Amino acid sequence: MLINNVDVEYSDSETIRRLQKENEEVLCVKNKHIDEMDDIEVAVNRHGFFQRRGNETIEGDGAETDKTSKQIIPYLIYVQYGKVLTYKKNKKSSESRLHDLYSIGIGGHVNKQDGAGYKAVLNASIRESVEEISVYPGYVHGNYIIINLDEDGVSRYHLGFASVITDWNGTVKLSDEIDGIEWLTLDELEERNLEGWSRYCVGVLREDFGDVVQ
Repeated sequence: MLINNVDVEYSDSETIRRLQKENEEVLCVKNKHIDEMDDIEVAVNRHGFFQRRGNETIEGDGAETDKTSKQIIPYLIYVQYGKVLTYKKNKKSSESRLHDLYSIGIGGHVNKQDGAGYKAVLNASIRESVEEISVYPGYVHGNYIIINLDEDGVSRYHLGFASVITDWNGTVKLSDEIDGIEWLTLDELEERNLEGWSRYCVGVLREDFGDVVQ
């Protein structure tokens, strides 16, 4: 079995998993087009392209170190009775930079198998939701939240496309990458050790989504 011309027949499962992650083709958009992301559907349809994900520790290896573009990440925020679904990723998660930090977003990379353009973003958001918490997202409340930060390694190479979900199909069940979930108010969330995107979104939720979030 070859992955990126590397024979992995006798490799351990962790090595195979790492190589598969690095060789994913993920949806990106060039930084020069990010100002158009207020209309993400148009921007992704016009300017989205797939690029090998690569290794975040190797400069020039792929999208994870490409300073000219950002990877599009759908980020679903589930709200129930005014409280926000909150969880913590454990060390089984492939995203080591988020281990042991609390998050309010369910999401991940958009892959080629998700389709093309904006439809791929929607398909990826559904796929990630089912994989992570076993539910199909339904009603999207209000406007989208564009997360364009540069404060850490994750934000420098990823662009978040967040939406608030107040209705879904199925019962929440956790993947093995999540230690547990809680439903928390915004005040309670501000007391947690949140990853950067979640911390940013809590501020936006308080300012713009007060009708659905406590």
